Order: sequence, then structure tokens, then C-alpha cells
Amino acid sequence: PAPGDHDSEHIRSSEIVLDAGGTGEAPPRIYPGHNLLFVGTMNEDESTQTLSDKVLDRANLLRFPRPDRLVGEALASGGEPADGYLPATRWHAWRHRFNELPRAVQQPVEGWIHDLNEHLDGLHRPFAHRVNQAMLAYIANYPGVAVAGSGDALTRARIAFADQLEQRILPKLRGVDLGDGLTTGPRLHD
Repeated sequence: PAPGDHDSEHIRSSEIVLDAGGTGEAPPRIYPGHNLLFVGTMNEDESTQTLSDKVLDRANLLRFPRPDRLVGEALASGGEPADGYLPATRWHAWRHRFNELPRAVQQPVEGWIHDLNEHLDGLHRPFAHRVNQAMLAYIANYPGVAVAGSGDALTRARIAFADQLEQRILPKLRGVDLGDGLTTGPRLHD
């Protein structure tokens, strides 16, 4: 439910039944609120199918290279578990909004994204609002971009934009005709 939604029927419709697996008891139920953040991972390898554009639009795709050295046992993390939960107020205090950035950062970033989408449209692969908004949020929250007085905020925004090219745009370009002269598809070097 959205913040301020106190409609019990609407809240009840967000119920999640936790499958505890064969305990013989009624499964526990939780009612997540607007301050619940789900985080997950998904492998894309030879054992899975290619991710759809619908999934790619909602995620940052991270590719990890082959490890330099394979190990026989899992490495211990050595970390201690956190005490309690991260309060929603703290999470929101960490987040930056793109429209709060200096115009000297906003304008070039908006131009880069516009130009990128124009080029992708030429390949018949433009993106919509969800990807645009996600890219802007990523860039606004990239370390050093929103820091007041940061002289290299635009440089950091450029790095964040490059990340988004790799994480969001390139994965969607699978199967794009690069115009090798044998077909009539769009050409990247025109």
C-alpha cells in the first residue's frame, strides 16, 4: 500500500502468505507496507533463458567476469549481522532526487539520455519512461554526483551514465542488426 493508505481492504489485498513447508500449521501471513524494499538476484547463464526486455527495464544488469582463480570452498565473509532493521526514514534520507541536482549537471545528463534514446529509436529499440526515470535516479544517487560543491559532479555523472549504458541499454541490444551491408537494417556508423 502507498503511504497514508489506511483502507483495510486494500492493505489486506497486499497479504503475502509465507510457505513454511509442511509444518501442519496455518502458514504465517505478512502485510508489507510502502516502506518494504525487495532486493533479489537472478543468474543469466547457460542454464537460464535470456531475460526479457520487461525484466531488463526494471533492473540493473551486472556482469561479472570469470574469476582469476577458482577456489574449492566458499570464503567466509567475516562480517557480523546488522543489529535491527534499516529505518525507512534513514533510507529516504540517503536518496537524492534528480531534480535536486544543480542545473549544470541536470542539463547535460538530460541531453545524453535524449540523444541516446534518439539513436536507439533509429535501431527500433527506444526506451520509455521507466528506464529514463531509473537512469536519472541512478545518476542522482551515484557517489559524488549530488555532493554540494563537488567540482567533479559532472564527471561522476558521466561515469554513472556509462554504468547505465552497460547495465540497462547494452543488454537490450541483443540481436540488433549492425548493418553489415548484407541487410537493409539500420546502420550504426551512418
